[in-house]
Amino acid sequence: MKILVVDDMEENRYFIEALLKGDKNEVHSVANGVEALDKLQAEKFNLIISDILMPEMDGFQLCQKVKSDKQLCYIPFLVYTATYTSPEDEAFAMRIGADRFLQKPCEPDILLEVIHDLLDSTGRCDITPVPEPEQSPKKEFFKLYSERLVEKLEKKMLDLEKETRELREAKKALSISEKKYRRLHESMMDGYVCLDMQGDIIESNDSFRSMLGYTEEELFNKAFLELIPETGQRDNLDIISKEVLAKGYSEVYETEYIRKDGSIIPVEIRIFLLRNDAGEQKGMWAIVRGISKRKELEKNLQQACKIEAIGTLAGGIAHDFNNILSGIFGYAQLTEMNCDNPESVKKNISQLVKGARRASELVQQILTFSRKVEHKKQSLKPYLIVKEALKLLRSSIPQTIEIKEQIHTRKDILADATQVYQVVINLCTNAYQAMEDTGGRLTVSLSDKTESGPGDSNRITQSFRTYILLEIADTGYGMDQKTMDRIFDPYFTTKDVGQGTGLGLALVNGIVKDHKGFIRVSSEPGRGSVFQVFWPAIENVKGKDPVAETGTEDRLQGTEKIMLVEDEQDTRAVTQAILEKLGYHVTSFEEGPAALEAFEIDPDGFDFIITDMSMPKMRGDILSRKILAIRKDIPVILCTGFHETVTKKDALQIGIRRYVQKPVTGKDLAHIIREVMVSRGGKD
Repeated sequence: MKILVVDDMEENRYFIEALLKGDKNEVHSVANGVEALDKLQAEKFNLIISDILMPEMDGFQLCQKVKSDKQLCYIPFLVYTATYTSPEDEAFAMRIGADRFLQKPCEPDILLEVIHDLLDSTGRCDITPVPEPEQSPKKEFFKLYSERLVEKLEKKMLDLEKETRELREAKKALSISEKKYRRLHESMMDGYVCLDMQGDIIESNDSFRSMLGYTEEELFNKAFLELIPETGQRDNLDIISKEVLAKGYSEVYETEYIRKDGSIIPVEIRIFLLRNDAGEQKGMWAIVRGISKRKELEKNLQQACKIEAIGTLAGGIAHDFNNILSGIFGYAQLTEMNCDNPESVKKNISQLVKGARRASELVQQILTFSRKVEHKKQSLKPYLIVKEALKLLRSSIPQTIEIKEQIHTRKDILADATQVYQVVINLCTNAYQAMEDTGGRLTVSLSDKTESGPGDSNRITQSFRTYILLEIADTGYGMDQKTMDRIFDPYFTTKDVGQGTGLGLALVNGIVKDHKGFIRVSSEPGRGSVFQVFWPAIENVKGKDPVAETGTEDRLQGTEKIMLVEDEQDTRAVTQAILEKLGYHVTSFEEGPAALEAFEIDPDGFDFIITDMSMPKMRGDILSRKILAIRKDIPVILCTGFHETVTKKDALQIGIRRYVQKPVTGKDLAHIIREVMVSRGGKD
C-alpha cells in the first residue's frame, strides 16, 4: 500500500516511515499541508497520516481540502497529533471528514492496527466528498476552527508564561547558587585547582594562589607538573593514571609543591575526574591543603616520643655506662700497679681503649636516636640499624627476657636511618614491656618478602614487589581484637597513667606510611603479639657493609704541617702528641682568633687544618669559613661532640672536607688525613 505521511517534525516522519516500511508499505513523507496537496495531485495514495500543528497549512485545513475534493475524498485520513488532544479537537476533526483520530505517542501495535483497518476500507463506493461549506456553514466551520486555534494559542501562552516564570526562577536560583559557590570557592581555607586533560591549570582559588605565591594570571595555563619537584613527578603521574583516570578520584596523599620563590612546601591533595554530559573526560580538579604546620608538629611529636623512649631506657643506659666506667677505672689502676711490666701495661691500655670505644659507641647511639634532625631518605641496610638498636636495648631489658636476633637479608631500603631506628626502638620497647612481669622471649627478625601491598588498602595495587620484613614478636600478654583496632590511634594506650603517652605506635605507623610501607599486627590474649613492618626493598643495589677500617702505623704516618685548634687542653695535648709521634708537624691553638691570625700571617705554612666546633670566642665553622676564604684549597677537618646548629651537610657546603663526630683518637685523625690527601691526589 502507498501511504502519505504529513508531519513537520523530521524525527516523527522517520519513526512512522520505519514502522510502515517494516510492514511492507510504500511510504512518502512531506512537512506540511501545502506539500501534501501537491503530492496528492501528482500521485495516488491509499492512506494519509497527518499531524495537525504544522506551518503554512495545518492538518485541519488539509483534511477539509482532501475531503471536499471529489478525486481525493475516498482516501482514508488519519489524524495523528500530540498538540490537539482534547475531545473537542477530536470532534472537530471527525466533523470535517477525518476517518480516525489518534494521540501521540501511540503504541506501534495500536497504530498499525488502525492503519490496517483504514487500508481495508480503501475504495469503498459509499464514500462521498464532504461538500465545500456554504456561506453560513462556512462561517460555522471557521468559527469552530478559530476556537480550536485560540484554545491552543491560549494554552501555549500559559505554557510559555509558566516556562518563562520557571526559567526566571531557575536563573535566580542559579545566580544565588553561583554566588554561594563563588563565596565558598574564594573563602575556602584549602586550595582549589582545576586542570584540563593536558594537565594545564584553568582555574584556582585565592587559597591555592597564596599558598604558592602566584597571581591568577601567572597560574593560568601553567602545567601543574611545573609546581612539583622533579623527584615527585613520577609518583603524581602514577596516581593520576592508576587512580584518578581508573576510578574517577584518588585517595588523599601527600606530595610537595614548589612556591614561586623556589621554596618547597609539603601538601596533602585529593584529585577528582571531571566528565561532561556525554561521560567524556573533561579535566580534573583537586583540593590541596598546606601541611607545613602539621609536619612541624609531627617533628615535635617524634622528638617527644624519642625523649619518652630515652627515659624508658635511661636506667639500662646508666647501668651500661657504669659497667664501662668500672672497667676503665679497673684497668687504669692495674696499669699504675704494673708500671714495671711493659707487657701487662700494654694489655691493660688495650682494654682501656676498648672500654672507651664502647662508651663512645653508646653515646653515639643515644645522640643518633635523640637528635632533632631533618629527615632524609637514602639507601641503607636495615640489618645494621637493627643490630645497633638491639645493642642499646640489651642493657635496658630485664635478664628474664631472652633476645633472639634473626637476620636473613642484607638488602637495602630507601629510608631515613633515624626514623627506622625509632621504629625498631619503639616496637621493641613495647614488646619487652609486655613481658616485664613474667619474662619471655623477644624475637627480632629481618627477611625478604614478596607482597602486593597492604590487604586493606583502598589504593589500586599495581603488582607484586619485594619488601624487607621487620618482624618483632613477643610472648607477652597479647591483645584482643578491640584493642588491636585502636593501637595506632593517637593517645590510645593500655598503660597506666604516667607510663606512656599513647603516641608511640601512631608515630611508628606514620613513619612507615611515609616510607611507602605498611604494618600488619597479629595477637591473641595470653599468646603474645607479632608486629610485621614491610619496607619496600631497593633492588640491585650493591652496597658494602661499613667495616671498621684500621691501618698499620706506618700507613698512618705523614710529614704534613697541621694546624690543630682545640680549647680542651687534655684533648689538644693528646692529639698533638699522637700526630707528632706519627711524623706530622703540629702547631696547636687554644682559640680560633689566634689560629686565624697565624694563618693570615702565613697561609702556606700549613697543609691541613683540624678544628673543634664548640669553642669560646670563635666557633669552628666560622674559623673554617674565614680560613677557606683566604685559601680555598686547604683541607679542613671539623670535629664536634654534639652541635645542632651546624650539620654535616652545612659543613660540606662551606668547603670542609670531613665532619667528624667526637670522640676521635689521634690515630683516627691520621687515618682521615691520609684519606683526604689521597682524594686530593697526594701521596699516601
